[in-house]
Amino acid sequence: TFPYEQHGLGLLMAEAILALEGATCISLGVQTPIMDIVLAAEKQEQLDRKDSELRAVVVASPAAIILTDAEGRIRDWNPAAERMLGYQRYEVIGREPELFIDHSRRRELDEKLDRGERFTGVELRMRTKDDHRIYVSASGAPVYDGNGELSAHMWVLLDITERKRAEETL
Repeated sequence: TFPYEQHGLGLLMAEAILALEGATCISLGVQTPIMDIVLAAEKQEQLDRKDSELRAVVVASPAAIILTDAEGRIRDWNPAAERMLGYQRYEVIGREPELFIDHSRRRELDEKLDRGERFTGVELRMRTKDDHRIYVSASGAPVYDGNGELSAHMWVLLDITERKRAEETL
């Protein structure tokens, strides 16, 4: 028996837990409550599942989703953004969105996001890789890290070019 008791659970050596999993381990003499290890593994599994689910939503979305870092550079973008704007993901990661959006208009919206404000339904003119002009309805939200610090801006774009052209012909 183990001489350690805490909340009715015996404390096991970390090496014993690894040995149960069939892992080769070196004794460090670190004692870890088995329940802490089990709970940490379950929490990681839940986080991995949520991450996988959210990635599937972003990839399947018909709306372009663009994530920019705190300095305004593109950190990620989904397949719908590739289709809408014509740039492959690898062509835009690390670059600023001025490739396809007016700098002054983007700065204005970024400042709102920096203040923690969201926006929705903002109509913008954008330029595709092959230099076509399109209209989009843009929505944006600030993204915070685990410490509550602003870490990114998320942009969601819907192509409204056909609607705008129809309105112009009326």
